[in-house]
Amino acid sequence: PSINPIEFSEEGHDDHEGHDDHEGHDDHEGHDDHDEDKDDHEGHDHDEDKDDHEGHDDHEGHDDHEGHEGHEGHDHGIYDPHFWFDPIRVSMAVEVIKDELIKNDSANESSYASAADSFVSELEALDQNVVAMFETIPVENRKIITTHEALGYLEAKYEIEVLTTIIPSLNSEDGITPKSLRNAIEVIEKNKIEVMFLEAESSSQYSEVIEQETGIALVSGLWVETLQENQSYVEWLENNVTIIVNNLPTEVHDDHEHDHDHDDHDDDDDHDDDDDHDGHDHGKKDK
Repeated sequence: PSINPIEFSEEGHDDHEGHDDHEGHDDHEGHDDHDEDKDDHEGHDHDEDKDDHEGHDDHEGHDDHEGHEGHEGHDHGIYDPHFWFDPIRVSMAVEVIKDELIKNDSANESSYASAADSFVSELEALDQNVVAMFETIPVENRKIITTHEALGYLEAKYEIEVLTTIIPSLNSEDGITPKSLRNAIEVIEKNKIEVMFLEAESSSQYSEVIEQETGIALVSGLWVETLQENQSYVEWLENNVTIIVNNLPTEVHDDHEHDHDHDDHDDDDDHDDDDDHDGHDHGKKDK
């Protein structure tokens, strides 16, 4: 069984799913759901921390050496480990771990099965809730920029477009390059992006450069790899989605653009009419 991990891409999320050989992250899923099965609330607390500790803290040396908290995954593999942004994939992990627990502790099979079923139901309800939350935002406005390539699963699952890698070095030691800044400005202006979402764990030093250059608003508070104290997984995901949804525009900017387009077309029509008039005028002149 697999959660069908997606791949990182230099240009953005590939959204390619289905590589079952992602063993390391299956192990993460295992820890996720081991804790989830034991305790829906604390389990995911520990789960996310476990994920974080095992997926990132194992690279603590790299943390110090790379100057960024827990972002080493981008340098140490092609797969995006942040599957916890898709509750349905988390439910797949729950089933995997349930089976493993039963295999190793068959005496408590009914307990594991019951806990897994209960949590899967909770995850399915969470998925529907997230769908409903995003449906309050027009699809055209579901374009966001963050400082960390961590929302690929959210993007693939809920019809949002994450324009992340246009600022590839925002969280690096080297900072943002002039080329990255130009690309950021172009993409922000082209897509009329109004908000950049910042992780609670990361510095806003270079994002402030983007803010100054583009006028984009900065919204902090996303927790992409850890839970807050006494926070369940469900609360964690709902909190992140709430931050995103509450700060995306609810009116479609393209309406104005379409109006302009129509105006332009109208103008073109007027020009065509003018051409017709010109034709008539020439006719009159000929007379």
